[in-house]
Amino acid sequence: MSNGDALVAFGEWIHGSEWLDGYLDYEGEFSDFFDDLTKRSFVDSLQRLDKDYLGSLTTVFLESYLASDPTGEILKKFRQSGYIDLSQGQLAYLREIWRSTPSLYEVLESVAGSHIVLRDTIRDGSPVQVTERSASENLTKWDILLTRVVTVKGVTQISGGTMILPRESWPFLTSEIGRQIKALTRKLPQRDRENEHRLAEVRDEAAHSLSWYALASWLVAATPRPDERPQLVNKDGDEIEMISLAFPMKASAAEIATVLGESTDFSVSGDLSWSWLIDIKDESIVHGMLRIEGDRLLAETNSVNRGTRLTERLSGLLGNLIGTPIKLETSLEQASKVAPPPGPDLMETLDPVQRQALAAHLHKTMFEKFMRTIDEVVPMLGASPRELVRSKAGREKVANWLKLIENSHAHAPKEFRQVDFDFTPFWKELGLLEYRV
Repeated sequence: MSNGDALVAFGEWIHGSEWLDGYLDYEGEFSDFFDDLTKRSFVDSLQRLDKDYLGSLTTVFLESYLASDPTGEILKKFRQSGYIDLSQGQLAYLREIWRSTPSLYEVLESVAGSHIVLRDTIRDGSPVQVTERSASENLTKWDILLTRVVTVKGVTQISGGTMILPRESWPFLTSEIGRQIKALTRKLPQRDRENEHRLAEVRDEAAHSLSWYALASWLVAATPRPDERPQLVNKDGDEIEMISLAFPMKASAAEIATVLGESTDFSVSGDLSWSWLIDIKDESIVHGMLRIEGDRLLAETNSVNRGTRLTERLSGLLGNLIGTPIKLETSLEQASKVAPPPGPDLMETLDPVQRQALAAHLHKTMFEKFMRTIDEVVPMLGASPRELVRSKAGREKVANWLKLIENSHAHAPKEFRQVDFDFTPFWKELGLLEYRV
């Protein structure tokens, strides 16, 4: 029986014990917190949650309830009940969970099937290497985890209640971390505000509090709202029709990528994919997407009018590099239910020399595009990255932006990430290498 099985048995025992009301009260408190914070229904979200995710959420609640008992009486009664025959290792694991505090950890390194290296973002501790075989298969650099790090019989590990948070939630969570720590520090007597022990206690308290915000962020991402009929017009006022255009390519992928990469209308979003941008009131708005699949340039947008404008723009820009597009108009309902079959992996269709040449070209195109971007205003940042790194607050903002880009690239589907890409030169160019370790 594993440590996870011991926790499952603990949950079963709780539901037949005198502590059931306390456990249900704990769940109820989070439910009220979630409803108030997100303006959604916790109960409705649970009903839409995937079975495996529901199991993970239950594990988090069980670990949190176990750790919330200041005396350890609940664990003592569970052990004495004889509900299951706990091994010494399982008992040691449950004791470490009881002593632990959840926190938000950033993945600095992940070696599949072996270990991960984590940094506690709330306590600012030194990186810690964690033995982890299964989770390491799916984690990548800059992932954010809500978890407990415990050491049992000399082996450092993460708890069963580990949640991978959307990287997009990080700006909100970091803001809340700072607010909580400042508020808790102000409550300390003046003489304790320089006391390292008392400040460590403040960070522990902030970690407890932030775990609920993080868990709410995870649950929102895991349970998108039920299908609702949207307002069927886009920001241009056009009726929404999902438009797919397939342009036959009369030139190589490298040639087309070069032209698109030099245009200010198209921003690289992957190795063979681009966003079609329109500037509106000094803000760049995405109006469509492009990607190369095999010998076709595929374009997608959400109205007939935009489809016409995108065709005109591509025809003018690429000229005889592409042919007349084949247009497929898809209804919103069809687009939400039917996924197009994946196209062939372009790299697999090339011989080794061609593959190496295309990979080198893609690296060059992405590098040049990104080097231009750091001197341009980025809507998400409100200024250019190079301008922002002049201040400490700006450096942190740009570092989080780089982490989001690098993390998104690592998690991109294979068809949009034909080659790996090293983002280190951009960190170095902006003088942010210290934020990358």
